[in-house]
Amino acid sequence: MKKLFAGAALVAAATASPVLAQTAAIVDLQGVLMQSSALKQAQTQIQATYRTQIDAYNNRRTALENELSQARDELVKMQKSGASMTVMQPKINAFQSKQQSAQRELMTLGMPFIRPNTYAEEQITDHIEEAMRAVMTTRKVNLVLNPQAAIIADPSADMTSDVAAELNRRVTNVSITPPANWVPASERQNQSDAGAGAAPAARASGASTNASVPPAARRPTSR
Repeated sequence: MKKLFAGAALVAAATASPVLAQTAAIVDLQGVLMQSSALKQAQTQIQATYRTQIDAYNNRRTALENELSQARDELVKMQKSGASMTVMQPKINAFQSKQQSAQRELMTLGMPFIRPNTYAEEQITDHIEEAMRAVMTTRKVNLVLNPQAAIIADPSADMTSDVAAELNRRVTNVSITPPANWVPASERQNQSDAGAGAAPAARASGASTNASVPPAARRPTSR
């Protein structure tokens, strides 16, 4: 997704003639993905395949949210009662530590089903741009913006549904089983960014830049 959403305003071949008027349209990329029939099918499969892990994740998340809510309420009461920061700071530190621990625990619990979902999404998002360009050609559009980039637009300028329909025509099903060596795009980008940042320093010090960068764990969605 990062590769796709990095160009939030996709500019398709701005015409070489400066006097030719541009025809703009609006596309909600997330909306396109959410209308994907292939993704819905994949998520149904994931929910069935990983039901035990998903239930365990949801149950543990609820328990952790309750624990954190109680700790938060205690801090609020202490603040209202006029407790000094000297007294509150250790409890604040403990609360923050518990938050971080909860996030790490949920990340681990969610990974079995988050990974297949991410793999399914990437198989679909890899085709969104080509679907968008096909619709642009049909509608004779040469500039596409995301909804946030448009100050005002006529409803007829929104071609999200058209792109979703074209995407559904092109991608009818996807796999939920990532290859053993598959790495999510976001992690590949993190590795690439880390490598690019390390290169100048390595050249300056004469050190090798061939060391691999550990992939960052994908954080699960939480309420």
